[in-house]
Amino acid sequence: LEAAALRAAASAGPHPLPPVRTVRLTIGAPGLWPYAAGIALALESKGYRVAVSPTGWVSYFGPNPDQSARPVCTLVLDPAGPTTPPSLAVGVALAAVDGIALRQTSRP
Repeated sequence: LEAAALRAAASAGPHPLPPVRTVRLTIGAPGLWPYAAGIALALESKGYRVAVSPTGWVSYFGPNPDQSARPVCTLVLDPAGPTTPPSLAVGVALAAVDGIALRQTSRP
């Protein structure tokens, strides 16, 4: 999942520095926070800032970067399979591991 997230962020093309490159990460179910933490650490180790949603996760992941900054991409981490809510099943599938799916829902 981490490698797929890094590929998605990098594929958005060159990014001016500064401002900080931001990746928006939506956590689709409470039990997925450990996977989201791994993805966030991998992205941050490569210089990306991670903005998590819903906002209830900010207490676990720290404050979101400047909300006016346009993210280089938006990723959704959700349960994979027939019970996935249709609102989360949109976007391009990047990876699936242990019933967890990572999707990219937007690019600049």
